[in-house]
Amino acid sequence: MAKSAKVSDPNKQGGAGFLWGIVALLVIAAVVIGYIVINGQRSRAADIEDVAFNVSFEDDAVVLASDSATADTPQVDLYDDFSCPHCADLAVATGDEMKNAVEAGDLIVNIRQLNFLDGQDPTANDGHSTMTAAAVTPLAEAGEAKAWWNVHKILMADQQKVYNSWTAEDVANAAADAGASSEVVEEVKNSEIATGQEIATANYEKLEQATGSVSSPRVLIDGEDIPDDQLNTWVSYAVENG
Repeated sequence: MAKSAKVSDPNKQGGAGFLWGIVALLVIAAVVIGYIVINGQRSRAADIEDVAFNVSFEDDAVVLASDSATADTPQVDLYDDFSCPHCADLAVATGDEMKNAVEAGDLIVNIRQLNFLDGQDPTANDGHSTMTAAAVTPLAEAGEAKAWWNVHKILMADQQKVYNSWTAEDVANAAADAGASSEVVEEVKNSEIATGQEIATANYEKLEQATGSVSSPRVLIDGEDIPDDQLNTWVSYAVENG
């Protein structure tokens, strides 16, 4: 009687092959993720801009001025809100021109954060505008001009992405990416909503007292709005007429 052919277990070696396949996939996934992370870090680093001006925090405003500014240098009060799409549009359109004018000593800018888009009561609002107003303040107080500028630019240029999704910790991480000191990064991370409420309320009242209304963006020279038709060219207008 002929012997029957021995049938081997089809899963015996296939199981090992399957496991090696899983290992290979995990290795590939790790390489891809690492590539994405590293290139993301390089991309963020490439986007960081150097600045040649100073930043400080005075009278509830972030003050941008260069060492070459004098007592005769024109000053403006720029009122904006980190939740305001029109403010974001204006920042993107005129930000580089403003930076150049400040660095050249042709202009001093007092940026006054508002939070009225969080709600009707600036003293009690606790949304995105209020949080970010508080979070960026330690950067200005510490004179971290490069970090402040780059964080402000992200908050405006990427407003649709960060609005109501970023926390103070996200702002702190962006500040760290821009070179802020570890101590200031911790201050940003631990910033309190009450600080944003106080700043925004003071600026709200200042704007209302000067003009009778509160909205953004607004650019004031000596307490008066520049003409509406000059808003998109406010930097050159302020330099020439301030």
